[in-house]
Amino acid sequence: MRTLFSCLVVQMQTLANPQPLDEWGISYIFAPVIIIYVMQRYLFLSLLALISLHSFAQDELPWVQHRDVQLIDEVTRKQIRGAEFTAYDTHGRKIEPIDFWERSGFYNDKEIFEGYTVKLYEFVDTLVLCATVEGHEPAKAVVPLPRDKYKKAPVGNRYYWDDEIRLMTRRSMNIELGEAAVKASRILMVQKGDTIIYNAAALQMSSGSMLNNLVRALPGVQLSANGRITVNGEFVQSLLVNGKDFFKGDPNVALDNLPYYTVDKIKVYHEGVRELKNATRADSLSAESVEKTLTMDVRLKKEYGEGWLANFEAALGVRTTGDPGLVHRGRAFALRYTDHSKLGVYASANNVGDNHNPTHNGEWREMQAAGSGENTMQNAGLDFSIENKEQTRSFSTTLTGQHNANDTQSRTSAQNFFPTGDIFRRALSQSNNYSGNLNWNASFSQSKKKKYSFSLSPNFSYHKGHGYSQDYDTSYDGDPQDTTRLQQKIITQVQGLGRNDSRTLNAGASASLSVFLPFTKENLLLNAGVRYYERESSSVSFRQTSGRAIKGYDENMRTQSPSHNFSYNAGISHQLFMLLRKRGWINGKLAYRFNHNSSHSDRRLYKNALPIISILPDDPTEPSPYWDETSDDFWQLNIPNSYNARETKDDHGVELTSYSIVGHNPKNSFHFNATLPLHIVRRSITDSRNATVQQLHRRDIYFAPNVAVRCGGFSASYQLQPELPGMNDLIDVTDNGSLLYIRKGNPRLRMAVSHDTNLGYKFNSLKHSEWLNANAQLNVTQHKCMDAVTYDRTTGVSTTQPLNTEGNWWGTAGVTYGRAFDKAKHFNGDAGLRYTFAHSVGFVSDATGEDPVKSLVLNHRIRSNVRLSYNLNQMRVEFNGRITWNDVNSPRASFEHLRYNDRNYSLTFSTPLFPAVGKDKWTIDFDTDLGLNLRRGYREARMNTTEWVWNAALSTRVGKTKQWTLRAVGFDLLHQLTNVTHVLTAQGLTETWTNTVRSYASLHVIYHLQMKPKKGI
Repeated sequence: MRTLFSCLVVQMQTLANPQPLDEWGISYIFAPVIIIYVMQRYLFLSLLALISLHSFAQDELPWVQHRDVQLIDEVTRKQIRGAEFTAYDTHGRKIEPIDFWERSGFYNDKEIFEGYTVKLYEFVDTLVLCATVEGHEPAKAVVPLPRDKYKKAPVGNRYYWDDEIRLMTRRSMNIELGEAAVKASRILMVQKGDTIIYNAAALQMSSGSMLNNLVRALPGVQLSANGRITVNGEFVQSLLVNGKDFFKGDPNVALDNLPYYTVDKIKVYHEGVRELKNATRADSLSAESVEKTLTMDVRLKKEYGEGWLANFEAALGVRTTGDPGLVHRGRAFALRYTDHSKLGVYASANNVGDNHNPTHNGEWREMQAAGSGENTMQNAGLDFSIENKEQTRSFSTTLTGQHNANDTQSRTSAQNFFPTGDIFRRALSQSNNYSGNLNWNASFSQSKKKKYSFSLSPNFSYHKGHGYSQDYDTSYDGDPQDTTRLQQKIITQVQGLGRNDSRTLNAGASASLSVFLPFTKENLLLNAGVRYYERESSSVSFRQTSGRAIKGYDENMRTQSPSHNFSYNAGISHQLFMLLRKRGWINGKLAYRFNHNSSHSDRRLYKNALPIISILPDDPTEPSPYWDETSDDFWQLNIPNSYNARETKDDHGVELTSYSIVGHNPKNSFHFNATLPLHIVRRSITDSRNATVQQLHRRDIYFAPNVAVRCGGFSASYQLQPELPGMNDLIDVTDNGSLLYIRKGNPRLRMAVSHDTNLGYKFNSLKHSEWLNANAQLNVTQHKCMDAVTYDRTTGVSTTQPLNTEGNWWGTAGVTYGRAFDKAKHFNGDAGLRYTFAHSVGFVSDATGEDPVKSLVLNHRIRSNVRLSYNLNQMRVEFNGRITWNDVNSPRASFEHLRYNDRNYSLTFSTPLFPAVGKDKWTIDFDTDLGLNLRRGYREARMNTTEWVWNAALSTRVGKTKQWTLRAVGFDLLHQLTNVTHVLTAQGLTETWTNTVRSYASLHVIYHLQMKPKKGI
């Protein structure tokens, strides 16, 4: 294998320098010759992979029996998962070896359980197959295998049976346990292969807790305020409920609205690994499907397989800082569910900018501001899905709508790096933005086993928004923190008022068809898609500029920018070969994809030089003839900077993928993947402006190989990713529509190439819930396209032009470790450390008429974090600490060495108070968190802050069935929460303060509704 890997590295090096055809001087007519040449290389790599497989397959045991098995519950008539199989002959002798796994189909990204696959490597005339399933009594079936009924498949000398046998199991008795049963030990988590299964019954949660609180309490699991879930340090990209999407694209709906007591188990697994284990010759697997990311599947209890769930919440409060005002929150959720259908609706409204509910046993939001500005939002959604009992036909649809109103105030401090001295900037701004969004998507799928599968997915979205802004911006030739001769340092001062309007429409559909070809025993996959995008935007701005060389210039501009985009794609892929062996698996797939994109964009720029004082409206939200008037009496068309552009792009891609695995045990299996795509791209643009028409045609050919190796917990990968320069940047034009900002095109731009290398190691031990993740990454970009900036210190005019730069690279290495400190896994902790170094190169100049010079910035960053949590019954204590340290330097003599850091600490505590008072066991739940944010080393003194953030809540459950929850909430009781960001590039740094949600206190009333069908129905 070492020789194989060395050969692959040599092949990658030969493909690592893609160049445009124009630079090679090769006529487009020779493209077929190039394709044939590349395909020869592809086939060479595939042969190497086959040779490697042959090396481990020589001593394999030929399997002689391959059976598809279904387990059916005799009461519910439903298939059963989680079985273990053993095999015997009629004399009671155990047959070994034997392989078995759950078999599933994936149609339209949904998992459909189809039963089990059992493989034997010893022939017997009569087979006794035994199955054991947790919660059921063992069952067995006697299966005669007469030789005259063998159904042979073209797989060499091996026999394959495609008939199914059914094993009938009997449900175990339900035993009602008394109070003492609560003290019985329950296993919190088990691991089967690569799947971790959490038992929700082993955790005691406060009444009123939702799924989000349950997820936070699981060992090794973290849930951030925005709904991001990580398990043992790995990000969960898919959250399912009973194996299906739940309000697709918004996991917070499930996290915030499903009561914890409805959950039976939570399974965490790599979806692609499960798909691989279920593979047969008829499965056209790809490397993408095998290496799918982590999935969390929330399995509800059987008694919640059908019924109604509903939650309603209303809250009212007051702000406790700044201008007084009321705060409100309303939320409603209802779910009707059966085994084969689901109908969910929700609606919410609040003016505290918080999509998440502060509640028991969980973090509120991070101890930093959740976002910028103050938000008022309304959301609503509907989710419906239905499928037949055989799970061969399904339909689902989701409709969501949202309206947001945002009020943002910001204070910006910027420092731009220049050779003869840095330029500083201070800005104040206020904006009010309003937007409405409507999104709809649907999916229909139908399949027939070993025949075909079809899916169709249409979608539609609409957005409309408008906003108003006011700003005050000043540039300085020197540090404004040094107030000596401050007025002489001013280069420009700009005061402005503006309004913007936008509308977008996005509609499309995708379809796929997989057809089983009997003569090849493989699937042929066809896919196609179409999309239409339309955007209309307009803006009006009134700006007054003054400075050293500009004495009171008024610049009034109106811009209209409509654009349209239409695209379609089609593809075909087929598995060239697939070899299944006892010790391994390998496949090769060939695919062709075509993408077409055409766009049409306009910009109509109007100007007027009337004094602002004579036309500026007192209130930008009030109607004014100057906002919308487009007649020649007021607005004059700026012909040199108005344009019409049409652009087309055709992308032909041929891709060969080879994937091989040695061994089925995740702890020591070897995975090798090579994806070798060839792209031939033809682009054209027609730009019309200032009575001049420019046309540009460009043809590019490039490779984007991706190679990955994984053995047990170790992994390594390399990817080459080309990036074509934008056609707009290649047009030789100068846009000087704005007084202070000029942009130029560059016809000499080259294609950028990014080399990305990753090394990693993962360790996971269930015994102590222990895990370790270590990884390192190096990214090197050749010919990176960046905007070169030339600044005129006299006038304050900035001129930008895209240029190719060399020397941009960054690397990072880190490790995270976590474990449980006690046997019962009540006390858990994890910690992480990461170092990042960035070598950033850009072009800047502050001398008129000179070419931009390179600007090099070296940035060292160290991040560390630690988390300790303790859970006992319904009490939870958690400590979080995070430190980010930055060191920024440059070899430039005039550069000021920067060191700044952020430190964030928080302590969260929740517990029941006065438990079990009276016959009804009335209790009060208390939640609180205390955070400390420290910012040090920022250039702007006002950014170096010390903030104490304290939140608290009291809640109780009342009613005959405890269906009512009453809660009192206090947010940011110390009135110190702010939001500060720091952005660094090779050309400068920017520090920004923005306002955030103000402190408030509120009272909440929540109602939980649960309806189950009557027993026996």
